[in-house]
Amino acid sequence: MVDVYTSLKILYVLFGISLTLNVVLAYKVKILRSQMKEMENKVTLSEEEIQQITSRLKRLSELHGDIELPPPINLRR
Repeated sequence: MVDVYTSLKILYVLFGISLTLNVVLAYKVKILRSQMKEMENKVTLSEEEIQQITSRLKRLSELHGDIELPPPINLRR
């Protein structure tokens, strides 16, 4: 049978590992959040993708009269 001292040592080791992993996880979440904020401003669509979206919206507006098409998108080059 394991004595109390050994059990406490095991608990402290497991607690330390858990604490370390939580700190690492919090750091990674912080990095991912900052990367997501950066990417929000950098989303780009190719001309082909814009044409596909527009054609799908046109088909939907033909099927359902309540869908309005957005104004044309000005492409920045």
